[in-house]
Amino acid sequence: MINNKDIGSLKDYFCGLDHSVFGHQVKTMARHGKELIEVIEAQQQEIDKLKKYESEYPGLKVKYRVFKARNNEPVEGCFVLRPDKDLAARTALRAYMHATDNYVLQQDLKKWIAELEGGDGLATNNRCSQNSSD
Repeated sequence: MINNKDIGSLKDYFCGLDHSVFGHQVKTMARHGKELIEVIEAQQQEIDKLKKYESEYPGLKVKYRVFKARNNEPVEGCFVLRPDKDLAARTALRAYMHATDNYVLQQDLKKWIAELEGGDGLATNNRCSQNSSD
């Protein structure tokens, strides 16, 4: 994430280019750079507003920002769970594990839950771990 110091340094750089003896292409690049900085500053102001709201509201809120690993595109309308820190999240993860038809995902979730619980996960009455002969 770009901080205010970085933005200030970029502003100085692009202003220096704009007032330099370089040709038209460099000045155009400087103009575009300054426009980009303005967009970044506006986005940072919006983020700061959200952070203030997030910290004051105790209910459902945007606590995490999620981005696709493939292309870093923002993902909206999702809810992040932290099963490593929240028992309710672990319970939800277990419910998802039981509900999914994806066997490989089910096994991966089973393993993850067991790691979180420091054991084999069987103490939680895990449906996936039950033997069909029981």
